[in-house]
Amino acid sequence: MKTPQVDALPGMTPLGLMKQPERVALTTIGKLEISTVHLGDFHLGTPYETCVFYPTGESNVVATSKTYADALLGHTRAVQAEIEQLALMHG
Repeated sequence: MKTPQVDALPGMTPLGLMKQPERVALTTIGKLEISTVHLGDFHLGTPYETCVFYPTGESNVVATSKTYADALLGHTRAVQAEIEQLALMHG
């Protein structure tokens, strides 16, 4: 019996599962992480996402971007915002 050919959509595996995001940037501040990833081409419009991961296990998407350059800018802004927040808490 011949195995049927299964084509995958962009950003998906043939089984329909999302591919692993490609990391664009990662910054660690203490136990807090800020990560920017490329989610894949199937995320039309905003394939880049910046997320803050807190030590409590919670996370927050803080930016989505259309381009690699905008993703890096969004990541930098997220890092600066977290540093400023920590300075206010401990300053």
